[in-house]
Amino acid sequence: MSRCSSKEPCRAPTKRTREVSCCHDDLMVRLTDLEDTGRLQYFFHCPDSPLPIRDVVYKKKTEPHIEIGAENWCSSCLPKNIREFLKGPEKYLFLFTRCASGLHEGKYFVVGFIEKQDCQPMCGEKETWYAVRGPTKVFSFNDGYPMPGVRNARHLACCLNAAETASILKHFEDRRNILKDCIEEILRRDPAAHTCCVRNCSHRETDCLRYRQGAS
Repeated sequence: MSRCSSKEPCRAPTKRTREVSCCHDDLMVRLTDLEDTGRLQYFFHCPDSPLPIRDVVYKKKTEPHIEIGAENWCSSCLPKNIREFLKGPEKYLFLFTRCASGLHEGKYFVVGFIEKQDCQPMCGEKETWYAVRGPTKVFSFNDGYPMPGVRNARHLACCLNAAETASILKHFEDRRNILKDCIEEILRRDPAAHTCCVRNCSHRETDCLRYRQGAS
């Protein structure tokens, strides 16, 4: 167990927030000796896109921020779930959504995951929260892990045991990771970067795939 800390100022690189100093509670995070278990995290699918990207068009969603391999990076989304994930032994944050258009419209799928590796305290104008980062993979709806019977994401249990986690990972074992395709789609759907302020982000020249792909 270790305390969540950062060498950088506590901030969120987005137009919705400002760079300020702030005090977080001492969240004890678990980043080592993790178990092969997981936790679900819901996001809104962009209805204009056949790819499983967040809704960058209508709802202007910033999470999951797959460009940098993070969840809750620019804004707070289901923060209690992320806090519990950071404190707990789970290794995988499984990203799931309801397909908003196309062949799979109305159906729920797990379409990717973030492997817990790092934690960073973030700060907005009126609230503070925590972001989780790590190696990230995203898969198409055709390759997604189906969630039959799900009618409302709010009524779904978040925690996944070892058997459930293994089943999802096994499903994705031979599937193609389309992370770069999804980032290209985000760039195309949100060219003005409303859901990611690349100009003010200190990560844009280091590990932000959105900026690196957009500049190439």
